[in-house]
Amino acid sequence: MRTELASNLEDIGYLNDYMEQEQLSARYLVDHAGDLGSCPEDIVRYHQSMVNADVTVALSHDALELLKNSSLFQKVGDIALSMKIISAYDNCDALVSNANRHFTSRETQPIESLPAWLIDHKATDYTDVSDIEAALEAIDTFLKKR
Repeated sequence: MRTELASNLEDIGYLNDYMEQEQLSARYLVDHAGDLGSCPEDIVRYHQSMVNADVTVALSHDALELLKNSSLFQKVGDIALSMKIISAYDNCDALVSNANRHFTSRETQPIESLPAWLIDHKATDYTDVSDIEAALEAIDTFLKKR
């Protein structure tokens, strides 16, 4: 479970990096809207591909499903830890839902207003990981006691 949550946290980091780059690309296109013809073609193509990329987000829940379908939750015997783990996975679900809503909403924007829309929708609006970090810390503390 710890490995899966850590992997999800790493994937969220990549998502955050992507969304920050997406926003930088949007900023570039807005800042150069009047003179894109004079910009290097490969740079414009890169920024346009970032803004127009087809993206879907998914995080793993296999360990949680295994834990729920076995009697291991009861054997752990630490209700606070169990609640932090459940909250972490709820956080993953909310993050995936919000990020995918962002990418779906992005697709419905008129192409001429898309860069400005992206500038207003920051990655940090979608990537709160405090519950995941708290669960990882609680798991580590629990494992040290064993």
